[in-house]
Amino acid sequence: MVKISVVQGASEVGGTCVRVEDGDRVLVFDQGLRFSRFRRLYGFRVKPAGPMELRELGVLPGYDAFEGAEALYVTHFHLDHLGLLGDLPEDLMIRVPSVEGLEQVGEWYRDSPDWTAYIPPRYSAEVEEAEPRVTDKRGVMALPVPHSAYPSTAYLYFGSDEAVLYTGDFRFEPLAHADRFYPYTLFTYFEENPDVKVDKLVVEGTNFGRPVWPLSWSDALPLLKRLLALKCPLLVALHRLELDLSAALLDELKTAGRRVVVASKKLLDVIELWFGRHGLSTEGLLRAPALAEKPSFIELA
Repeated sequence: MVKISVVQGASEVGGTCVRVEDGDRVLVFDQGLRFSRFRRLYGFRVKPAGPMELRELGVLPGYDAFEGAEALYVTHFHLDHLGLLGDLPEDLMIRVPSVEGLEQVGEWYRDSPDWTAYIPPRYSAEVEEAEPRVTDKRGVMALPVPHSAYPSTAYLYFGSDEAVLYTGDFRFEPLAHADRFYPYTLFTYFEENPDVKVDKLVVEGTNFGRPVWPLSWSDALPLLKRLLALKCPLLVALHRLELDLSAALLDELKTAGRRVVVASKKLLDVIELWFGRHGLSTEGLLRAPALAEKPSFIELA
């Protein structure tokens, strides 16, 4: 019999951790950092002593969440779902949407002098890529979903007597040309397989019950075009992992004849890793002089 425990994230945004028990099988989905609790306990002068303290204080799931678990399935690389991988049990398999994507995130933090050095897994950890639309030996299928961190995936578990769908975070309305990155998604899977039954659904509820709803791309685009029409310099800030938004903005900026300069090393890392793989051109894209020491095929401004 399938039993689901929402270890964290049931009544707050982020810090998600879901434990599934099915007979002798135990699987964990995400093990995120609870930023709401982190901000209450720590600040500029008070820093975490390490991952053990964070787990003891409930900022991260306790080690008991992984008792008997075969594998941890990570939906995406935002810290409120990824958490810290460097202190997990050595015999725990880690499944992620992209091994290369995780390695890139790990490189950003591996030499950090504080607790963030535990974000990447230890060198001895077993890390595997969750291949989309393939049911693995534990009965789990990865299904890509559009989200503000690329790549992102939902997980469908075919249990002994019930099927469980854990969506992770996702966008209801994809951005412009999102099919460049997500040609096949959770939604297309169920459209093509209407007979697949989901008995239990664990779904993101970030905006449920809020009095306002985030702007969709179709709502935001006219505002962006009005700004571009002013012909003045424009500073755009976005999350480094938000690949589909980066590509959509780049399309609009190029169409408007704007000179586009990337000033973030981490955003540049993401563009270099994924643009070529999806057949996207970086022509006309420049990197800021502050990134001159970073080896790159993207020219300096």
